[in-house]
Amino acid sequence: MENAPTQASSLASGLQISEEVEQRFNLVKSVGEQCTHDDELRELLAKKAAPVCYDGFEPSGRMHIAQGLMKIMSVNKLTSAGCRVKIWIADWFAYMNNKLGGDLKKIRVVGEYFKEIFQAAGMNCENVEFLWSSEEINARGDEYWPLVMDIACRNSLAKIKRCMPIMGHSETEELSAAHILYVCMQCADTLFLEADICQLGMDQETVNLLARDYCDDINRGNKPVILSHHMLRGLQQGQTKMSKSDPSSAIFMEDEEAEVNVKIKKAYCPPGIVGGNPCVEYVRYIILPWFNEFTVERDEKYGGSKTYKSYEDIVTDYESNVLHPKDLKDALSKALNKILQPVRDHFKTNSRAKNLLKQVKGYKITRYISYRARNIYWDNGSIQGDGGSFRQRTKLSIFSCRITVSSLVVVSSVTPIQFLSWLSEEVENKYNIVRSIGEECIQEDELKNLLAKKPTPICYDGFEPSGRMHIAQGVMKVTNVNKLTTAGCQVKIWIADWFAQLNNKLGGDLERIKVVGEYFKEIWQAGGMNTDKVSFLWASDEINGRGGKYWPLVMDIARRNNLRRILRCGQIMGRSETEVLSAAQILYPCMQCADIFLLEADICQLGMDQRKVNMLAREYCDDIKRKNKPIILSHHMLPGLQQGQEKMSKSNPSSAIFMEDEEADVNEKISKAYCPARIVEGNPCLEYVKYLVLPRFNEFTCADIFLLEADICQLGMDQRKVNMLAREYCDDIKRKNKPIILSHHMLPGLQQGQEKMSKSNPSSAIFMEDEEADVNEKISKAYCPARIVEGNPCLEYVKYLVLPRFNEFTVETDGSNKTFKSFEDIVADYENGALAPEDLKKALVKALNIMLQPVRDHFKTNDRAKNLLEQVKVIKCFSPCVYDLINHIACILT
Repeated sequence: MENAPTQASSLASGLQISEEVEQRFNLVKSVGEQCTHDDELRELLAKKAAPVCYDGFEPSGRMHIAQGLMKIMSVNKLTSAGCRVKIWIADWFAYMNNKLGGDLKKIRVVGEYFKEIFQAAGMNCENVEFLWSSEEINARGDEYWPLVMDIACRNSLAKIKRCMPIMGHSETEELSAAHILYVCMQCADTLFLEADICQLGMDQETVNLLARDYCDDINRGNKPVILSHHMLRGLQQGQTKMSKSDPSSAIFMEDEEAEVNVKIKKAYCPPGIVGGNPCVEYVRYIILPWFNEFTVERDEKYGGSKTYKSYEDIVTDYESNVLHPKDLKDALSKALNKILQPVRDHFKTNSRAKNLLKQVKGYKITRYISYRARNIYWDNGSIQGDGGSFRQRTKLSIFSCRITVSSLVVVSSVTPIQFLSWLSEEVENKYNIVRSIGEECIQEDELKNLLAKKPTPICYDGFEPSGRMHIAQGVMKVTNVNKLTTAGCQVKIWIADWFAQLNNKLGGDLERIKVVGEYFKEIWQAGGMNTDKVSFLWASDEINGRGGKYWPLVMDIARRNNLRRILRCGQIMGRSETEVLSAAQILYPCMQCADIFLLEADICQLGMDQRKVNMLAREYCDDIKRKNKPIILSHHMLPGLQQGQEKMSKSNPSSAIFMEDEEADVNEKISKAYCPARIVEGNPCLEYVKYLVLPRFNEFTCADIFLLEADICQLGMDQRKVNMLAREYCDDIKRKNKPIILSHHMLPGLQQGQEKMSKSNPSSAIFMEDEEADVNEKISKAYCPARIVEGNPCLEYVKYLVLPRFNEFTVETDGSNKTFKSFEDIVADYENGALAPEDLKKALVKALNIMLQPVRDHFKTNDRAKNLLEQVKVIKCFSPCVYDLINHIACILT
């Protein structure tokens, strides 16, 4: 194909294009059957002397001439035009596409074999880089994977499925989750490699255009130019491209001369017809560009030998039957063999190349992976699943477990528990504590066995930082984690920041998500979580740190599960499989499944709404023949406050009690909650008593005392009943060393009749970070009747706060000071009128401000405390009334 004439020109932008740039443009443009867009390519070449061109391949078997000769000619043209070519050896992509059975070692061998061929056949590698995708992605995973996730978030599943031809699939086929991940990754490759030009086949055009669309979405100015080359036909009629799985359809780069001759001889080549004729195509796209001519040798009686310089002349002679198919084929075979001879010689004389070829020829070409049946259930005596059914042939053992969830009945046969006879009392106690967390446990015998064999099993829990924390996340998690650590478990709490971003929580703003994650940690610690055996792990940090292990695991899970199976896990993100989903909703379950193995979890302790993805992890263990499957401990999902609300919702504040709700808010919400007389089922108030109140006050607080080996319990008078419960428990188990109960006084509120300070009524309490003026005003308005001691909060504060702190109390009266050393003396003066209420208040204010000043100073000077509170305040998902409490908590904690 001749290049267009070159001459100086200008673009619509006004940029002048020199003759030299026009020559480079024509050379680069000749590589592609289609270019998006010509003017962008011209402008790129005018502005950039060495633009970056992205090309690539899946190492997936022997190399045919469409991959070999076409790529060599394209790369040589591009480097001649000044381009730097990055050839992406897509080993991880071949793995996801199940090439060579997903064997990465074989894929690596094929990649090295490809490189040998390119060099032997004449690729100019001076400005060419061969980059293994696995190595480059692992080296810069912190850049690559957020890009992939952002692409997944911004594109619907339907749009991604339209890119399936890049892998040789159609969107109507049975797809795996890996096919969705593959598209998002290939789109990211272009930007990750900082490519100015994408030079790939026409079958890759949809994903290349996806990259341009993404640039528009993120307002990136420099979009990659798409240069899509022609796809060579297969040798037989109707074959739109060569196929490695059908050797008769393709000529391979190391085919012997005789093999080439036989294949071309049998090729489809109808007389006088050019359209759909593979032999004519090979002359056009390979022979003419390689030699700049095509010579046909024949007897004089058939017209004699003729050398063609243009494709148009060949077409004219062929369509008029001047050029016979046999003569065309003979000339084509001769030309191809001349091009391929250096490759044959290299693979016969170079020992490394010879060994690579021997290995590659021994590999079986694979493409599809069989998906296991999922969601197994009973139907009329048969076990049914996605992959069909099989009749029950054996009786279930006596320890079979039948679990009903909605309309799904899962039946799983387990080995009888033989170790119960010798199971120690300690293990049984640990089992009872751990098992009490879950509404469902799969499998109970496995849990007992684990606790018997492993003193410190690893338990995986996690959360998406996505706004305010309701009591289902707060109180239940504190209770459950404390039970697990009591039973000896090490708890890894996965702060799923990348997952919140995938699920578009807080607008996908990772900085805001991280702030909310810190806020969650503060609340749990303030709420009584025992963190001695707890690790808080940020998903982004852990995944970036161990990406080489994590992402191959994600890809393997994705390629082993069909799309329908993954879509059923949408519930874990609060979605249904019938919604319009983004590609991120496919990536998310695969990643969450991988989390379990990355964290080496023995137990998955998550809500019932996460059950499907946890079961996916167990099924994956079956697939890879891993014996130690994670035990699934699914806790109850607290309903919302109103009738019919299956769970609390952050988007509907009336459905949930939040961890920072004021006392008045809680009172109001509970007063309006659905609580029908005599009806237990679906009654949220009764559920909260069952799952929050009883475990916290009637069972677990009591257990804390023994866990800490406490001799003395020093808590408020309001905790006395549960402390007495601990002493009664000692009587029950005949334990002699009962804890001593030391119950401290409960300070009253500032106003008359207030038995204790209330956070919902700021005028009733002095807060730790109150400014001096706030303290002065509150004390000045406090209830303090003259000569009356009983029920006088100001006198109580002197007795329980000031005197214990300073060992004295100094009052200024009429310009003179009086220092009291005992509360009795203060009472005597106050009752006889010698000490007036206003003098008492002034002295109390002064003492309190002295005590609180270090707290104020710390809050103003400590960057972490100040910064955390400032960030939390700007997050819109919190109501204004939350900020005061967060300030209070943060100040105390820091």
